[in-house]
Amino acid sequence: MDHVRAIRFLLHALRSRHPASGDTVVLPMDGPDPDVEVLRYRPARPWGAVLALHGMTRMGAHDPRMVALGWALCRVGLEVWVPDIDDVRALRLLPTSAARVGRIIAACHQHLGPHYPGVGLFGASFCAGLGLRAVSDPTVGRHVLGVLALGTYADPGACLARCLESETMDPYARLIVLRNYLEQLAGASEGVLQALDVAIDDNWHARSPGAFPTVLAALPRGQRQALNAYLFDLPTRRRLARQLLDHASGWVDPLGVLDVADRIAPPVVLVHGVDDDVIPAEESSRLHARLRGEGRDSHLLLTRLLSHGDARLGSALVELPLAIGAFARWFRLMRRPAVA
Repeated sequence: MDHVRAIRFLLHALRSRHPASGDTVVLPMDGPDPDVEVLRYRPARPWGAVLALHGMTRMGAHDPRMVALGWALCRVGLEVWVPDIDDVRALRLLPTSAARVGRIIAACHQHLGPHYPGVGLFGASFCAGLGLRAVSDPTVGRHVLGVLALGTYADPGACLARCLESETMDPYARLIVLRNYLEQLAGASEGVLQALDVAIDDNWHARSPGAFPTVLAALPRGQRQALNAYLFDLPTRRRLARQLLDHASGWVDPLGVLDVADRIAPPVVLVHGVDDDVIPAEESSRLHARLRGEGRDSHLLLTRLLSHGDARLGSALVELPLAIGAFARWFRLMRRPAVA
């Protein structure tokens, strides 16, 4: 049954057209946290529930990839909640981000009610890492039946440093990492940060005409030279990467996964594209080895079916049975009692 569900899920997920986004509900939060807008996809007779964390995109829960995911999971009988996470939607990785994701996970399950003993958790890229870090807190992990982490990081410091200095890095991803780095560690001027925001919104000039060249030309000379060095000078980026590894503990330590692997109680399914050009597949391999070494339930699939969050079929279709098996494993977890 779970393999059939996995096949149906993948067929629906790969469809080019989907209905509009799900219904909007407001998730009330306790304490100082603002309430969270959630897109909900609800089948007629749900057999389980999934909380899906959107990636670092300005569209948040409304990103077409998340809409496709929500409908595909809904069509195999799962109630799906996709919370709009404000700092992630703003493309920020903050020391508090994982803890906030944890509070959202707990609030979602509590709001769903006792009908569900727990929820499945889905996350991709940096948000998969935030989710894994969050469930290492037992007050959060007890709400989660199983985690599917797509293209996650294990060591955020090393991963972010690699993003800065790699010549093959996706340029859009590098812009996001650079923006976070300069705000958190380098004390960059407001003009430089605003110019980077414009470059990100241009999606690296994919929007034509882009606004970034005009904004860059209007910066004072010193800021313009500094920003050009950050963007285009490899020795400068390598220096930033070394500084990140030496001085970023206060920023990245609260986001790390490797150092809390022994406290991740829910079973984990790791799926990573071998050609991921943002977070290398070695990150999932390292995490899998650490989880297994700590006696945790972890399954790893490295595949050519994915790049960074996008399907790549063609000759990789021979690996489809392995992907079906990974998703079937995750579906099976959602039919188990929650971790105490």
